[in-house]
Amino acid sequence: MKTLFITVSEGSIARNILRSFVLEALLRDPEISVVLLALHPKAQLYEKEFGSERVRVIAFRPRTQSFFDRLLLFLGRNGLRTETIMADQRTYLFHSKRYVSFILKRMITRVWGRSRIFHLWLRWLASFRAPTPDMRDAFVRFQPSLLFATDVQDEFDIDAMRAARGRGVAIVGMVRSWDNPTSHHLIQIVPKTLAVWSPYVKARAMELHHIPEEQIVVTGIPHFDWYRRRDVRISRAEFLKPYGIRESEAYIFFGGNGNESAPHEKEVVKIISDAISAGKIRRAAKVLYRPHPNFPIERDFIRALPHVVFDDAVAHYTGAKRSSWEMDREKMVHLVNSLLHADVALNTASTIAVDAAAFDRPIICIGFDGTAHEPYWNSVVRYYRDYTHYIYLIATRGLCVVHSPEECIEAINSYLENPSLDREGRARIRDEFIGPLDGHSAQRLADVVLSQLKGR
Repeated sequence: MKTLFITVSEGSIARNILRSFVLEALLRDPEISVVLLALHPKAQLYEKEFGSERVRVIAFRPRTQSFFDRLLLFLGRNGLRTETIMADQRTYLFHSKRYVSFILKRMITRVWGRSRIFHLWLRWLASFRAPTPDMRDAFVRFQPSLLFATDVQDEFDIDAMRAARGRGVAIVGMVRSWDNPTSHHLIQIVPKTLAVWSPYVKARAMELHHIPEEQIVVTGIPHFDWYRRRDVRISRAEFLKPYGIRESEAYIFFGGNGNESAPHEKEVVKIISDAISAGKIRRAAKVLYRPHPNFPIERDFIRALPHVVFDDAVAHYTGAKRSSWEMDREKMVHLVNSLLHADVALNTASTIAVDAAAFDRPIICIGFDGTAHEPYWNSVVRYYRDYTHYIYLIATRGLCVVHSPEECIEAINSYLENPSLDREGRARIRDEFIGPLDGHSAQRLADVVLSQLKGR
């Protein structure tokens, strides 16, 4: 029996790995046992849901960051030259007016942000970072044969990888999401094998993080396996009925981003509601607003809008903070049907655009600030012009970015009348940003882990 350590730093990892068939696939091999490394207080939840004779859960407290930790993160983030990081530097300057800090960050980014030598030096510097005693003790106690680090840029995973390196334990790593290679910091520890979602993520890992191609495996997106399952799909009429939406009406899906990154989003929803009332949308229609599980929005404001239904079936929460969100299997099934039956999907520079492309649903991205006129560095417009992952996504021509209420309403009408518009571009999104979409991504990822675990 070989022991496999798996990191579970947050709800999205539980969704991606534990509830999306990866853990299931791993446990089909009777010769392995699994230990989940989880942050307190989620460990108790995971123990109750996944604990068994072959699955144990260990709880850890978040690491207290030292000055050295903060220095590594500062250098690792600003020492990575991407449009996203430079845009965030400029946004920070706009709000803070801290010009000295901005100049220092920008100098590091411009001079060393693409330097392989600088990145090697940072990784050498990071090698002096010691794991926490609790993490080191876990490796001594359980003697794992392999660590599966599910988010190689997360602080918790870095702690586990550092302990693994100290004990000579092999590491399979994963990039958690499609935007992480360009929006987070330099990958401090390069695992023996890095699993990524798609060709796009692979290209960025090679280009920006200098990870050799032979160490990267494209598996597809594990939780997108849900999107290919026929047994969880229900009819359009059955899905829409609880929301008071008639089957004959146009169903407009709005994937919210919340107040933090899209503070005028509620105004955009109102604009669409008003357009339906005024007959500007040329079909009877209703909007289902799906809030982002991690960010707040004025629920009461949106609930009061005519022709808009607020979706409360997005996630459940294990604590008072919204970061405590979890998506169980029931919530994943709900998301499947929410996207499957949509006539058009709206969002504000969100990952939901990629989800919608998986179902070949027309995609509209909101590129204006409701009824406000925000300065550029406080506007959602910057996401489309200055964020690396969206620059590449827009280049597929698989979505429509609208820059005014009028453009938004016209785009909705155009897609409702001709859903095949931009279909070739959506196919490119699937090819480049989703990767294999055949319902077997979880098994591919499990096979990568098992092959390393057994030394193949």
